[in-house]
Amino acid sequence: MRPAGSRARIDGASAVTFVMALPLLMGLLCAVADIGRAAYLGMEADVAAQAACRYAAQRVAQGDKGPDEASALSAALEQAPGLAGEGVFCSIEVDCSPVRTKEVERKTFDPQADRFEGRLVGFAYRQVDVRVRVNARCLTPVGKAVLSAAGAVDGLQLSSAASRTVSVDADTEVGHGPR
Repeated sequence: MRPAGSRARIDGASAVTFVMALPLLMGLLCAVADIGRAAYLGMEADVAAQAACRYAAQRVAQGDKGPDEASALSAALEQAPGLAGEGVFCSIEVDCSPVRTKEVERKTFDPQADRFEGRLVGFAYRQVDVRVRVNARCLTPVGKAVLSAAGAVDGLQLSSAASRTVSVDADTEVGHGPR
């Protein structure tokens, strides 16, 4: 048989252990919340960069000199609504290169000569580059303390980039003749 007071001592020891471990558990929970948010915002930044790049490439293919950054940001936030949340600031830079041409050999079959003939063809293209920058506040004081200890005083800073090559003109034959 147990003594009558031993049950109360075991319950009291469990309560003291729980109270001592609670700050550590809460700190870990806060860290997990901030790390999860950082991972989520990183994925949203990637989605936003791809969406803005796709939008900019479509505009360039339709003949625009380059889309404005406000409309690219709108297209990005439509696909990545998590970047429009409380405490999140998002900015976009869109860069469109000037028109460049590249010569490529295109082979076509000549049925009269019964052979393939090569000719140089020039393709006109533009490079579209998009960079998304995300600046967000931490959800918890633990995340803020960790970031300030790491030297990031402005909060969580993430960036993502996307790039596409857009054909802007139909292929035109270069004056080198058949090969």
